[in-house]
Order: sequence, then structure tokens, then C-alpha cells
Amino acid sequence: MRKIYIAALCLVFCCKSIFAHTVAPSASYTKVSSGGLVYSEYHANTASKFKGTIIFEAGGGDSTETWKHVINDQITILNCVGNLASIFTYDRPGLGHSTPDYTLTVKNPITVEKVDNDLLQVLNKRHIPKPYIIVSHSQGGLYAQYLIRKYPEEFVGAVFIDVLGTENHTVPDNQKKEVYNYVEEAKTHSAKYMYDDFSTNLANKYNVPEKHFAADAAYVVPGLEIDVQQIMAYPKMSHIPMVVLYSTYAVQNIPNTLKGQKATAIQSDNSQLIEVTGGHYIYQEQPELVCKYVKDVINQVITKQN
Repeated sequence: MRKIYIAALCLVFCCKSIFAHTVAPSASYTKVSSGGLVYSEYHANTASKFKGTIIFEAGGGDSTETWKHVINDQITILNCVGNLASIFTYDRPGLGHSTPDYTLTVKNPITVEKVDNDLLQVLNKRHIPKPYIIVSHSQGGLYAQYLIRKYPEEFVGAVFIDVLGTENHTVPDNQKKEVYNYVEEAKTHSAKYMYDDFSTNLANKYNVPEKHFAADAAYVVPGLEIDVQQIMAYPKMSHIPMVVLYSTYAVQNIPNTLKGQKATAIQSDNSQLIEVTGGHYIYQEQPELVCKYVKDVINQVITKQN
């Protein structure tokens, strides 16, 4: 059941890499205004014609490790895109190597504004080169939309992968009971308990790699409607080249998936909407396909800049 959360529910909220022409990866912890430490990795590609950075925004309950996952000895999405341009990955607070935000409550939940403020602080403090093309998955699509809409001069291209959007941001019926149990638990306990005890114990019990998945869900769900309001406060993403990939798995199993993907794609007059046969983690199952579309967006951005 917990693996279903990691693989499917994150659509609702929710080896050392070696790249050609790149310097050694730079990993760092950056302190953000919420008081926590955010883990990030930057791989510089000095030979790329695109002088900005490709940012990877993971789905709900996922960390930087999701982009490094190997299936059937294929190249990872990071290796492939790292051969095209400089890349940046990070763990949102409470996930992966980043420390939790213990100030969270159900009435003070995780929102796109909070998440993206943390990300922007890390990008600025680490002097990660602009402009940015963002590759987002699942819940990460909400964070990507907010950034692109609010900072159109800095975020100049996007690849959306089975993402949440303003039209498909609710919890599926078959997951509501479990997720709202987490939310109810968070109503009567501190964030420290939710992250350090409740969620960690669940992860250990069910052998889930991401030990804070339940706490993440408990504070993401109450913020979903706020997310939509914060995103809609800014103009649509009409200025950028974008690719929207969606899986047959999501169409068959997650309500409003196609409606949400279309709503994302139609915002730009320079977008592609593409169905991909397979599961929710398209970039793990078919990394070279996703890499191809990232390359397409990079080339369009370079052409536009010239």
C-alpha cells in the first residue's frame, strides 16, 4: 500500500553519475529562512550551448534519488540530460537529505509559495546560473507552474511529466481514507512528532525508502487549494516552450488526469501534449524519451535567445 503511495498517490500531491563535458558534481546543504537545511546537487556542463540550468522538481514523497533510479540498465534521466546542459536537483524540506520544517501545522501547511521560496533561496545562495528550464513530475508540476508564472524572465522552458495542475489537484477516492488519516494525526500532534516518529515508524514498518512520506502528505493536502489560489494569482505560462507528457497509467487510474494535462498545455501557444504508454514514472521507464523532449525545449530556448 505504501508503495502505491510513492508510485501513484504522489501524482496527487503526489551510483555516481558520470556526464560528458561536466565537472565533478557539487553537493551542498543550504540554510533557508524556515530554519532548515536544504540538500541540493549541481552538475555543471561547461560545453553546453545553453548557459543556464535544468532544474528537476520531484513529485510528492520523492527526493533527488528518484532521478537516479535505474531500470533495466538504462541511462538515468540525469545522465542523459547532464550530457546536454548543467543540471540541478534538490530535496524539499523533510524529504531525502533535507531537514524537516518543524513549524508546519495543518493550518500552516506546505504551499507552492513556501516550497518555491526555499528553492529560490538555494538557487541564489549557490549562484546557480540562469535562466532555468524546469523538469517536473507529479506534484512537482504545481511548484513548477508557480515559478514559471511568477518569474517569467528566469524560467524560460518546461517539461511536465504526469503533473498536477490547477484542474487535477485533488486526492483520488481510493487514497482519501489513508491520506486523511495522516492529516487527522497531524491535527493533534506537532510536526516534529509527525516527521520523527509517526512517519518514520510507518516507513520502517512497510519498508518505504522515503521515511517522511506520510508527514509530507499530511502537510501537503491541506495546502492544495491554497496552491491553486497562489498559482492563479499570476499570468498563464504563455511565453515558454513546453512539453506535457502524461502516462496511460495515470489516465486509467487517476481521475481528471487528461483534463489537468490539457489545462497545463493550452496555457502556451508553443506546447506539445503527448501520451506515453506506461507507468507514472515515465522518466525512469523511458529516460531517453524524456531526455529527447528536454533537448527539444533546450534547442527552442537557445534559438529564441539568439
